[in-house]
Order: sequence, then C-alpha cells, then structure tokens
Amino acid sequence: MARVFRIRECSSLYQAGLQVGKYAADTISVFLEDEIIKFILDYTSTPDGKSLLRAQIASCMSLFPQMSEEVRGIAEGADVAESIIWALSFMSEILAHAKHKDMEHCSDVIVRNAEGCVVHGHTEDWNASWKELMYWVVYVPQDGTSFKPIGGLVYPGQAIGFAITFTSTLWTTQNSLHPKCFDSKGIPIVAAVRNALNEDQYDATVSKLRSARVSLGACIQVVGRGGDACSIETAPCMEGRKRLLGRDRYDMLTHFNHYVIGDDIVPHHCGPTTHSRANAVNALGRLSGELDTLRAISIPGMTYNSTTMVTVVTTQQENGFRVKVWTSGSAISCAPDLEFTSSEYLTP
Repeated sequence: MARVFRIRECSSLYQAGLQVGKYAADTISVFLEDEIIKFILDYTSTPDGKSLLRAQIASCMSLFPQMSEEVRGIAEGADVAESIIWALSFMSEILAHAKHKDMEHCSDVIVRNAEGCVVHGHTEDWNASWKELMYWVVYVPQDGTSFKPIGGLVYPGQAIGFAITFTSTLWTTQNSLHPKCFDSKGIPIVAAVRNALNEDQYDATVSKLRSARVSLGACIQVVGRGGDACSIETAPCMEGRKRLLGRDRYDMLTHFNHYVIGDDIVPHHCGPTTHSRANAVNALGRLSGELDTLRAISIPGMTYNSTTMVTVVTTQQENGFRVKVWTSGSAISCAPDLEFTSSEYLTP
C-alpha cells in the first residue's frame, strides 16, 4: 500500500506539518518502537548525541530556517517532542556519527529513452519491515504564502527532503556515498535538498547542491522537467562532482551501493568507481524506456534486494513527471501500487 497525505491550501509550513503529523501520528508511533529508531533516539540523549543534534539543527537553520516551522508542526500534530522529529529527519547523519552498523541502501538508474525523455528508476532500500510505514507527503500552499508546492517520499515523522523530493520542475532522489566521511558542523542532506529546490531552474538547483558542504557523503540525482539530468556526488571533504546524463538516446547514469558484475561483487563500502559503473552499465545493456528501466531497477542482487522498501520509476514530461510506485515485492511481478503526475499533485 502506498499512502499519500496531500495537504492543500496550506497557509504555512507549520500548518502543513501539523496536518501531516495528525494524519501520520499512529504510523510515527509505530516507527518509534523500531530497534534502529530507538538506537537513534537513545544516542541523541547522550552527551555526544545531544551535541551532534544541536549542531545539525544549527546547520539546518543557517541554510533553510523554514524547516523549523515544519518540524514544529509535525511534532505538535503527532504529539511528540520536536527533538524526535529533528532526529528522524537526520537519521543518516546520526547513525554515521554513532558508527552504527551500516546497511544496504538505495540504487538509481537514469536513462534517455527512445523519444529523448528521461526515465529514472530508484529503489529506496533500508529495512524491509518499514515498507508499510513510509508515505508520500505533498504541500500545496495558498496563494501569497512564502513557500512553493513540494512533495516527497518520507520516512515516518520526517520533514520532506530526505528520500525522494519533487517540485513542479524538478525531481530528486538521494542515496549513500561510500566510503563515508563526516562533519558534524556540515549541512544535513534534508536541508541541502530543500534549500536547493527553492530554485525553479535545474542549473541553479544543481549549483546549490554541488556547493552545499554536507555533513555526510551522498549521491543526489536531479532530473529537470526540460530533460536535463545528472548525478551529484558530494561529501564534507569535497565540492560536489557532477555526472551528466547525455542527450543521446539510450545514454545512462547509474549509482548502486551494491554491484553484482557477473560473479564478481564489488562491496558497497568500497564506493562506486568508474570501473564498477562501466561494468554495471555493460551488464544492464541498452535500456530503451520505462519498462527496461523498471526491469533494470528490479534485478535481484544488483538493484533490488531484501532491504528494498519502495521502487519508483519516473518519466520526465513537458508538464512535469509521471510517477509509478511499487511497495509490494519486485516491481516487475505486479502492477504499481500508486500512479500519479507531479502536476496533478502540486496543482491546487
């Protein structure tokens, strides 16, 4: 099941967050009982964890202060402490700082189809027991408010910006980058994405993401409504490196954290390399469109695995993005659980 909380006529991010918090309160309550989430919350009650959370909130506020309104609303709606919502929004940063055992994370395949449009496949990977808890959030503001329509796939309690985030002109996903380095005073990924998506134009958004000094390494995929697409690798120790999707038909970008090339496995903690990417592309062969991309992002062991919670295939269109979502097993074996267009969701 894929749930969508679409909040229309929002007067503020606080009001939007408040409504989502109320709608998702029971789900958030269940999520807080998960072993990994308990670890996160326990850690943020230690001196080191408290210091980290304060530093990450301060970094977020320096770049995207509006998030505090959304966090306050979600917390009030769900009847939990604001510190819990901040911690959920900074899950990856907290786990990295605490040196928690890592898990397999997300994969992306981006192709230029036969018609010249961008098709983007993404698997959201972490903990299979969470697949029924995740949900989509869409904020459609009233005229004259200070924020733009935005939507995304979130983990329970999170502010928008962590997993998949979209506006009327841009579509983004993000996944882990290895090996990991960490800067407690860097920018949390959710804040970097939200700040960048304040821009309507693809080039301006990419520039902001490349220059953001993030806390934790990440690979961020960006697709523009006009047909541009890239993958940005960014980490505390470097300016974001951009890999562009070419304009030729069947061009491809990939980012996997677990490569299977024939019988050879490149462990995800070794990090993506030019060699492993080239072999991954060769293993996938030429992808000509949505169905081929779906098959590629559903290959057991290469992209789809036991930790996959959500599979999403997005096709760029002139008026936005067409989205298909699967939450029930390998995507190629069943019909989508959810289909929508960005223009349909983001228009009042």
